[in-house]
Parts: sequence; structure tokens; C-alpha cells
Amino acid sequence: MPWVLTSPDNFETMKYFSESRDCNFNILSFNGTSFARDLGFEFEKEGKIYYWPAVSALIKKKGKLFRTAKDYFGPGYLYNPAWHFFDLFPKGANKWHPKFDY
Repeated sequence: MPWVLTSPDNFETMKYFSESRDCNFNILSFNGTSFARDLGFEFEKEGKIYYWPAVSALIKKKGKLFRTAKDYFGPGYLYNPAWHFFDLFPKGANKWHPKFDY
């Protein structure tokens, strides 16, 4: 099952990022396109554009892409089991956040 990391960063920035972390997966830049907006992951607040960290499952049929599912990432999301361990502690995550903030 192929998957791709996308970002509003330009390709050179993404390449540096992925190489600095030894990532071995495909990366694509949607810089200058409506891709994130079309998927509902881009929003504007006080005149500035922001992006929700999220995932979409897409399929291609007859040359067109269709989304089959989507979800958002953030504290407590289901895709990192550490958040469920934090729920067991008296103070939960206790304001802990990952080292990198993207």
C-alpha cells in the first residue's frame, strides 16, 4: 500500500527534513496548490493560513482521486499509543508534547 507525506513546504525544505530524520518514504509538496484546502485541512485565521495535521485515504478510479476516509492528528489521537498510556497517569500527559512541533 503506497503512502505519501505531503506538506505546504517547498520540496527542498521537505527533502532536507526527511533526510535529516532518515525517512524512507515518498514526500510531495502541495505548495502553491489547493490540495490541502480541497481536502479540508487548510484554514485561515486572522489573515494567516494554517494546516491541520491529518491523514486521508485516497483511491484512484478512472484517472480521478477519491477520498475514502480522513482523520485529524493531535493530542489523544488514536495512531500513537503513547497518548493512551498518558491517560493512565494521575496527571495525564501533564503538558508533555512531542519534541518536534510541525
